[in-house]
Amino acid sequence: MSLLVVDVMESFIAGLDLSSKVISSSDDGTDTTLVVENVFHARADLNRVVDIDGTDYTVLSVDYNTNTIIVSGVIAFPKLYTIASPFYWHGTPISTGNELKFVESEEKVPMAYLRELIVEDIPVDTSNLQRTAKIRLAFADEAKFQDWDRDDHYSLAIRPLCNLVNAFVTQLDKKGCLNRSGEIRQIMAPKWGTFLDRKGNVKQMFTERLDGIELTFDLEICNCFKL
Repeated sequence: MSLLVVDVMESFIAGLDLSSKVISSSDDGTDTTLVVENVFHARADLNRVVDIDGTDYTVLSVDYNTNTIIVSGVIAFPKLYTIASPFYWHGTPISTGNELKFVESEEKVPMAYLRELIVEDIPVDTSNLQRTAKIRLAFADEAKFQDWDRDDHYSLAIRPLCNLVNAFVTQLDKKGCLNRSGEIRQIMAPKWGTFLDRKGNVKQMFTERLDGIELTFDLEICNCFKL
């Protein structure tokens, strides 16, 4: 049975392994500092939580260069750090924007947005390769347009999104039944929207104020892939 590209991408993104081993930890009697293998897309400015050994803790501070994170509460002998996968959306910008109007902000972002329409090439011989889809995928998160300068967009939103994108690409390249064909074109998009040369962003992608990273690539879907 042919699989829908939107379902393939949803399954893969939901199944991303965003867990990391805790390398070291210390506490001051109130909060705990953790050094982990990868903090991924954790952010300290949005009152979000991460999972430590099955319990949620509020993020207070993140250093992306050293993979150090401070969380509220004292944690004895932490072992595994996990952050939730991004929320998945697909559709045209107009249709997805209309959907987002009825969703609470904490259930919108961080997002993985698969842009439609999706062009697919069907091979003559489908015994192994089912189809090749031209993917336009963006990872985006909340940005504070009024408060941030240009550097803030990169250090506070784009930088953690880079961690998420790297995890996505690394795990995609290891997925035997999904194959990236050729290179990935990546666009860093502070104040994510419609960009025109010499004018910059002339329109936000959605009503929400977001920074994003756009990826464009060809995805081969083999018959062995299972949802």
